[in-house]
Amino acid sequence: MDADEGIDLKILLVKTSSMGDLVHALPAVSDIARAYPNAQIDWLAERPFDAIARLHPAVHKVIPVAWRKWRKSLWRTETRQLMNDFWHNLRAETYDVVIDLQGLVKSAAMTRMARLSGAVPTDCGALHPQRGYCGYDAASVREPLATRAYQHCFTVSRQDTSVSRNRQLSAAVLGYSLEAVVDFGLKGLAVPSDWSFLTKTGASNVQPVEPPWVSLIHGASRDEKLWDVQHWIQLIVHLAAQGQRSLLLWGSDAERVRSEQLYDAAVSAGVRADVLPIVPPFLTITQVAQCLAVSHAVVGLDSGFTHLAAALARPTVGIYADFDPQLAALMGVNYCVGLGGVGTPPTADAVIEQLTWAQSFDVAHRHRWQGELPDIGLSPMSSPQAVLHHMRFEG
Repeated sequence: MDADEGIDLKILLVKTSSMGDLVHALPAVSDIARAYPNAQIDWLAERPFDAIARLHPAVHKVIPVAWRKWRKSLWRTETRQLMNDFWHNLRAETYDVVIDLQGLVKSAAMTRMARLSGAVPTDCGALHPQRGYCGYDAASVREPLATRAYQHCFTVSRQDTSVSRNRQLSAAVLGYSLEAVVDFGLKGLAVPSDWSFLTKTGASNVQPVEPPWVSLIHGASRDEKLWDVQHWIQLIVHLAAQGQRSLLLWGSDAERVRSEQLYDAAVSAGVRADVLPIVPPFLTITQVAQCLAVSHAVVGLDSGFTHLAAALARPTVGIYADFDPQLAALMGVNYCVGLGGVGTPPTADAVIEQLTWAQSFDVAHRHRWQGELPDIGLSPMSSPQAVLHHMRFEG
């Protein structure tokens, strides 16, 4: 990277939500840390998604904000006190540069709340870091009004993936060239040796819970994203017939109820006790990340956790029912693919076929990519044949 590695920069990244957006900002952190090893990288993020920012070892400090919650009760004294605490926490540091990776009016406002160091913002040239408040230009951002908050604006195509946009903006601001690999910074994620936290308190007659498993992410932010329950049952029964247990991840009461219904359906279908699905208690984002990291594979709806699974280098099959998978492509160093589209969710057979390929790909080729994704134009949506061709001739 064409940057001055000796510069001790203090950098604040503003990427508040949602979970998938934070996952897609992780490679930008890796790029910055590689270009400026002495930099202090802080991150402003919405609760509870700030847990994603804390997964990256190069992040020095995470500044949590709870605007989504506060905006519903601005008149309450408690809320105003929490907002005041956030203000003081944010302004406890001064920064050489603040980069708004979100590009919304609300994130731009938070960007300007941060304090700058005494250095005067100047244009130091293409290979030197900018100083001050930075973000996308009006043609590159969803809410052009946000650009009023920036001292330096940069053009990044809106047709690029969110991972690429985050990387390009950070590189333009800080004056380094991008390398051809995408590193999410998650290779060193620590996983526990004791998985007893996956067993519900007071549960009896349950099988010991030990990895590996196939994680199933059946919950999403909107009902339009959901997949037919019968498809999930067919997938669970298929996995059980292969001797694989499913881990039914959930994060809301409705998702917990669905997990229990899927478990009951597996019992009714005659699934053996040793491969019945696992219905865990409520898990934190960090605990879910640990579960995903040791999964044989992951099948999930268009959600932040599915994108996190791909980033964790797990074979991942994404299910899309109300969005174009090309516009929200899964990206990772392992095999990952999105199936379906707007109003055309995939069949269970199609998911099972891709899952079988993904697991075979993982076993046969995991040694070829050592945690880095060659950025050579190979789409995460590429066919198995195209991926295998690249691995054979380019890997």
